[in-house]
Amino acid sequence: MKCPKDGAIMDEVSVDGTVLDVCPKCSGYWMDWGELRKVSNNRVTEFELVHRGKSGRLCPRCSKQMRKADLHSVIVEECECGLFFDKGEAEKVIGRDLAIKSTTQEQTIELTGEQLGELVSKGSVTAGTCRVTVRR
Repeated sequence: MKCPKDGAIMDEVSVDGTVLDVCPKCSGYWMDWGELRKVSNNRVTEFELVHRGKSGRLCPRCSKQMRKADLHSVIVEECECGLFFDKGEAEKVIGRDLAIKSTTQEQTIELTGEQLGELVSKGSVTAGTCRVTVRR
């Protein structure tokens, strides 16, 4: 998924067992509906949003224009798909630091010359039980 702020590919991270998306470039967070309640231990929900008008950002899920909303005195962007928090905003709303654990694991995949050629020409190849895809 692309960050609605800067277009960088967001990384999946685990916060207290809930998988969120975080931008490696701007440190913003995307939370699907219901995830805010989970990471705040039911102290904050999306139903507390007070709409403040249109945002200039597009939703990374549905590509519709997002809305600005006040959430515990922090202005965030929201859509029916979820919420985007700029750097530090999620922590202000939740009232604590988010303990982040990466959900991605580094793996080494060996390709034959033939597989490498297929990867370059077709954009993806199967190597053992893994599917390798090049993002263009």
